[in-house]
Amino acid sequence: MKWHILVSTDSIGMFGDIKNLNKLWPPERFPYVEMISWRGREESIISQLTAHGYRIAHLHGRMGNDIPAMRLLDQLITRTPSLMRRWGTAYDILIHTSEARKATVINAAKRATRIKRIWIENDESGADGVSRMRHTAQQYLHNGIPTGVVFDVFHYIRSYCESDLLLRQSWEDMMPLLIQLKPFALGIHFPIGTRVDDSLPLDRISDEMLKRFAGVCEYTGVERITLEYQHEPWKYRAGSIPSSAFPVIRTRIERITNRLIKNNLLV
Repeated sequence: MKWHILVSTDSIGMFGDIKNLNKLWPPERFPYVEMISWRGREESIISQLTAHGYRIAHLHGRMGNDIPAMRLLDQLITRTPSLMRRWGTAYDILIHTSEARKATVINAAKRATRIKRIWIENDESGADGVSRMRHTAQQYLHNGIPTGVVFDVFHYIRSYCESDLLLRQSWEDMMPLLIQLKPFALGIHFPIGTRVDDSLPLDRISDEMLKRFAGVCEYTGVERITLEYQHEPWKYRAGSIPSSAFPVIRTRIERITNRLIKNNLLV
């Protein structure tokens, strides 16, 4: 398998203890991390992750859209120009398309020296969201900015989950869109959590669909697949996860990862 498997620190919520990441994703098995860049806490989180044996693949920055809840969340995440200046030479940085299209962000990326790589993630549903991401990435590359794209599978299918027929059709339609991204450095977000409005309906996605997806990932040269795990209830997403919940969450993660191994997405 050519791609790295990453896990996201969203698994432990906004204010969760890094020790809890070990309980869910032991670094011996899952060493690579997507780190949410909580404002003013980056240095501390980086230090803790490193001390626990994790390797930071990229920092997840702002989303940049106008949904009120997302605007509020963005206020808790470091401003993108600051993230580029402070950490952009040490780590890759991921931002959503809406954030990447802002003039202040584009100008900051142009001014940044020796920046490693900007990853741009689709944040709108369907093919239009993928096209918007692709064109934005092309603009960054045209300006000499090292850039890749991250295809978030749930963001793509979000509007097509009303019926199994729509879901299966959108999954099949997703394959040529992924192939169009072959010229780019390519990553995948594969959300497996319990938060219904931002996680894949895995019980409705067949093994055949997963294997088809894995084959296209291999063909397109995917570099990294990030397993996100956002929780319900909301207090878990804030980091208030009771110790009694961890065995249940671990069991669910193990069941899902075993299924992904079976279908060639993990080894």
